Amino acid sequence: MKFEKIYSSKINNGCVIWITGLSGAGKTTLSKDLGKSLKKIGIPCILLDGDTIRSIFSEDKDNRDYTNESRKRMAMKYSRLSLILASQGYCVITSVIGMFKEIYSWNKKHLPGYYEIFLDIPISELKKRDPKGIYRKFSLGKLTNVAGLDLKIQKPTSSDLQITDCKAINTETIISHVINRFSTSL
Repeated sequence: MKFEKIYSSKINNGCVIWITGLSGAGKTTLSKDLGKSLKKIGIPCILLDGDTIRSIFSEDKDNRDYTNESRKRMAMKYSRLSLILASQGYCVITSVIGMFKEIYSWNKKHLPGYYEIFLDIPISELKKRDPKGIYRKFSLGKLTNVAGLDLKIQKPTSSDLQITDCKAINTETIISHVINRFSTSL
């Protein structure tokens, strides 16, 4: 059965695809590619990117603070916003670091059609990519509160899809996994 038929008939409350991983793992790139693919087959998608949402709430002191507690509060905001949008029938693709067990548990319990993708890319590769210069600034002592370096993270332990080898899989393969998951599990 085609994914679009399953979506329109059985996921009338929407779904949430949660993409997590450290800075530079490819979350934003994957979410954009996945969103384009789903829109092409008629699935109404909304992309929520952690950096973009944080900038929207930048007036709030918590959103300029990158401590673990602040990050946890922001991740909960992402989760709740995802729920609101999914409950209106959208496929919400949320790409955030948000690596906290409480968030994963809450998401699994409350978000409709929850599907978690963990981009578990090695730190050595992330340091090579470093699109925002975060790892370089950290190594120079110009930045603190970097998830995975001086901030402890809690990796997901039961993601629907975990990518550990960034060279062995591409976005088309990941998109295929997502579509197959929905078409076989509903």
